[in-house]
Amino acid sequence: MIEDTMFTLSVPLDENYSADYQISLPSSNSEKSDISERQQKILSLMKEAPEITAVQIASKLEVSSRTVENAIKVLREKNYVERHGATKDGIWVVKK
Repeated sequence: MIEDTMFTLSVPLDENYSADYQISLPSSNSEKSDISERQQKILSLMKEAPEITAVQIASKLEVSSRTVENAIKVLREKNYVERHGATKDGIWVVKK
């Protein structure tokens, strides 16, 4: 889940009156807000080790390989990653 940071700004208009405004700033992950935290972790692992397999990712994240495969499917559909090379010898290319 991506959380926003909320700030309150007090603006004095005169001696007796001031107005408060709330400003919401998106977190640093806002460019990837359309993918889940798990999918973001998968992207990070792929960047660190492009040759990593779904089974290895599943082991590191302590989830099933099917869960990782489903997440990778979404990442591919949203054009975040693509696979170059053969299934066993290929690498992940993170595009976003």
